[in-house]
Amino acid sequence: MTDVAALTQPVAGVTLSALRRLDGWSQACERLRALDEQRGEQARKEAEHYGDVYKSSRAAMLFDVVYSRRRGYRERVLPKVEAFCDQPGAASLMALKEHGVGSVTGLRQREEQTMRDVAGGLLRYARDVNLEENDEEAICRGWARDSDVGAIYGLDPYVGKVNGIALALFQYLRMRCGADTTKPDGRVGSALESLGFPVHPRSQHQVFAVTMGAAVECGLRPLVVDQLLWWIDE
Repeated sequence: MTDVAALTQPVAGVTLSALRRLDGWSQACERLRALDEQRGEQARKEAEHYGDVYKSSRAAMLFDVVYSRRRGYRERVLPKVEAFCDQPGAASLMALKEHGVGSVTGLRQREEQTMRDVAGGLLRYARDVNLEENDEEAICRGWARDSDVGAIYGLDPYVGKVNGIALALFQYLRMRCGADTTKPDGRVGSALESLGFPVHPRSQHQVFAVTMGAAVECGLRPLVVDQLLWWIDE
């Protein structure tokens, strides 16, 4: 029997029934299920601890998120994160807001300011919900929960309106803070396209809607689907 609620409830702004009318949808979902059978166990392990990677260094998490835009993750992002961890700004969200990235070089224009503004936004969230500014776990977990506004990320008053944070980085930050979502970047988009999903891989909103819809269709957590797609060629 068709789950009418699932068909009509919006998924990232699009109903599942609308997604099911897309050419090749059912076949692509079958390929996603097959991918889950192949490496779903590993994807679940990666998803389980995803929000804990920066549990003791949320300033480094913000550096990772902003610096990850259009850069190779292993070869470029992680070495820069390691370099940032030696800077005064890595000590806390407040330190990043006040001191920035220190002597770390190679950032694009405004990326440092974006990091400082996001740190400030999270601290403002803490004040608004009466959290201590040094309780960074509660801040990040709480914001990840309260910022669940789907594709309309600009409604979030703390991070969603920061210059330099588009949908992909917004969702990536939520993932690193413990949310069950997906980062709709070009790599995930290309993986969706390779499975046969009718999506423009560079359209963040299309990628987000299709990934979230496919997760519902296949009965998988969005973060698990994200990890299946991110590491599809590994």
